[in-house]
Amino acid sequence: MKIKILSVFIVATIQTCLAQDKALETKNDIGFNTNIILNGILNSTGAPFVFMYKRQVDENKAIRYGVSFNLNLSSPSGTINNGTNQSSVFVNPSIGKEWQATISKRWIWYRGVDIRGSISQSSFSNYFNGVQSSSQDRSSYGLFIAPLIGVRFAISERLYAATEANLSIGYSVEKTSNKSFINGNQSTVDDFTNNRFSAGTAPAFGVFLFYRF
Repeated sequence: MKIKILSVFIVATIQTCLAQDKALETKNDIGFNTNIILNGILNSTGAPFVFMYKRQVDENKAIRYGVSFNLNLSSPSGTINNGTNQSSVFVNPSIGKEWQATISKRWIWYRGVDIRGSISQSSFSNYFNGVQSSSQDRSSYGLFIAPLIGVRFAISERLYAATEANLSIGYSVEKTSNKSFINGNQSTVDDFTNNRFSAGTAPAFGVFLFYRF
């Protein structure tokens, strides 16, 4: 009798743990823009993020964390006779929320909104006959709000593909400094600031893959 009761208790405990694990499996989604591996095969450009993590906070609600970045650092050795030395950094983080609705067993559509940041910095120097002739330093900072709508297709229980369209409205500040050189010595400096307001749409042609865990 004791063995039977113990067996029932063990089975009930295992079932409870499995049910908890199953619930946890659907709370996290991590995905990427397929452009980074399928560029030229699938039209996946124009996306606001490269990597994204989603956390399900309710049955049909998720918090979104995304980021895209591009890093190009140049450190030449020797002498540049005629050419350009250029470096750049671009980072675009985002945080948002989405609401999901089931269409069918495999199809879900969702709507939401992202708040996106834009940070960039670039510099380049031109050389002629081994002597620096000009340089430019540029930095930009911006903040954007982006309502969005998308649809996703369940490839399997853990894997799904998604695409989304969005409207982006935002403000950014760009600072530029141009310098000229004569015989390698700085001669003039031209500094200016540009304030930009922008609004535009991105059609739903990005293809993203997400894994659920």
